[in-house]
Amino acid sequence: MLRGKVKKYFKIDGGNSGLTEEFIYHNQPEEIDNGIKVYSGATQLNNMLKKIDKNAKINKKNIKFFYHEGILISRKGKAGKLTYIDDQIYTLNDDAYIMQVRDSFKDKINIKYLLFSVSLLFSPCLQVHLLVL
Repeated sequence: MLRGKVKKYFKIDGGNSGLTEEFIYHNQPEEIDNGIKVYSGATQLNNMLKKIDKNAKINKKNIKFFYHEGILISRKGKAGKLTYIDDQIYTLNDDAYIMQVRDSFKDKINIKYLLFSVSLLFSPCLQVHLLVL
């Protein structure tokens, strides 16, 4: 059994401030290969934000990208909703956080198991979703 603080085992990062719907629509990828999925705290299959050009900059700063699986933690309106994401590369607006297992613990922690275990502890207060695209 692993013991210790959450930050020992997981990286939790916030999304990009300024990554609004308007910004996304003005920075659509010109080529398919340059498109990066954008997730938000309200992400569901039927209302997912569009893709953004991977070279877009917000106030002259590069956009933070995230790689591979993680648990999206919603903030604001849908605070507390957890969604499993497993994309090669993606980004978030500031309505969400992403929690990912640190590299040194990937062989010891199954993030899907964690997601379902947490949902059993807090259900029905906590909404858990698997976002499979």
